[in-house]
Parts: sequence; structure tokens; C-alpha cells
Amino acid sequence: MPDLPSKVRAWLETSGFPLEMQAAAAFREAGFEVRQSTTYADPISEKGREIDVLANDPDFLGFTDLATVVECKSNPSPWVVLTANDVLEGYNRLRARAVFTPRAIGALHRHKIDQLSVMPHLQASGRCGYALRQAFSKGNDPGYEAAMAVLSACKGIFPPKSVGGWDTIAASLPVIVVSAPIFECELISDGNLHLTEVMHADFLFSARIPENVSCLIRVVRVDAVRDTAVWAKQIMDRLRQDLQSEERRLLEELKAKPGKRGAA
Repeated sequence: MPDLPSKVRAWLETSGFPLEMQAAAAFREAGFEVRQSTTYADPISEKGREIDVLANDPDFLGFTDLATVVECKSNPSPWVVLTANDVLEGYNRLRARAVFTPRAIGALHRHKIDQLSVMPHLQASGRCGYALRQAFSKGNDPGYEAAMAVLSACKGIFPPKSVGGWDTIAASLPVIVVSAPIFECELISDGNLHLTEVMHADFLFSARIPENVSCLIRVVRVDAVRDTAVWAKQIMDRLRQDLQSEERRLLEELKAKPGKRGAA
């Protein structure tokens, strides 16, 4: 008979905990401050919800909040990203990559778009996904549930107003980490479906939480999560650079209103 530690280890290996640990380690290695199984207030129900991995970009001043929200799925069934060539046509590319608070997106719009250092990382072109599905699933689709969970968390972790009452400068990046293979599926010219196995894929997801929020979500296989963590850190570094002028503006506002900062 296996001893108790062996039984516990076997149980853990069939759970989602090892996947969460691997994802957390990858983002920590990339330079994020990582919290596992942390909570946020759901923007629809206002109830506490759990985030598998929250990777905060380090901020010594504490006025610009940037993070990657990670949802982990260890189900062995493959994942399918339905793709098309026109998904992003006419879509605001600046808003597509992350969920921004109004003050953050307003600050970025004050710059000339082509002068933003983050812009090359935010833009996406060509074929893109428009839905995530899990193969062989019945009933409620795990792909939709995972997308809804990670987008809601991105919206909920940084409210538009801080505890101190000022408009927050914040952005969050949604990522889903899976242990099973990922396939992109497209309809080709002869009318047949074509599947391509990939290590990661982006898909555009929209939901009302409670107002409409749309964002590209990256789904990545755990084998490539380190590369995704590095990619996310590059976005955060560029965003922080582009938002520095807005942070200075906020600091000037707080200096002009004594007591505001102390209320935080």
C-alpha cells in the first residue's frame, strides 16, 4: 500500500495545483510580484472571487497599477481557438490587448499613437481568434467560462476609483494557461476546416461586466508559459513608461489637495 505522502502527491498531481504552481513560477521568474489564490470583488455580483495567479508589475510609488491575471485549466481535453482573418478589422487596437481603467486609456490617448512605446506590443494583425472552446465538452463550455472568469478578474482587480478617491491609473492583461494541446481552427478556401496545433493563441472576447468590455485573451500551453510571462513583462514595462506623465499629473493633483494621499 502506498504511504500517505504518496497518496497525497498522487492526488495533487491530478488536481490543478501543479499547473498553477508552474504558471506562478514563470511569472515570478519574469520579474512579477506573484500572488496565488488571491481574491477580488466580482464587478457584477460584488462577491469575492478567486484568481488562480495574480502577477503584479512592481511599482515603488504605488500610483500606477499593472498586472497580468492568469486563469489555469488542467483538463486533459484539447482546446480549440476559432479563428478568422477579419476579427480585428475596425477594432481599436490600443484597447484590444489589455483592460484599462478610464484614466489609463485617456492618458494613452493623449499621446500620439505611433509614439507610444507599448504600441508594437498591443497591435495585432492578420488571423485572430474570436472564441475559445474545449473539444469533447458537453453542457457549459469550459472555454467560455475560463474567458469570462479571467476577463471579470481583469475588470475587478483595479476599480476606477482608489480608496483615496482619485481616478486610478491601471491596466490588466488576461492570460489562460492550459495543460492540454491548443489548436487554431479556420475555414479554408475549399470549405473545409483546417486545424493547426500551436503553443499559444489570442482570441477576442467580449462580455458585459456590467458594461461591455472587450479584450484579446492569450491562451497558452504550460510548456510555453515562460515565454508568455516574458512577453507580458515587456508590455508592462512599456506601459509604465508611457503612463509616467499621467502619474506625474496625479502626483501634482494630490499635492494640490492635502489629505487626499493620506486617505488611501
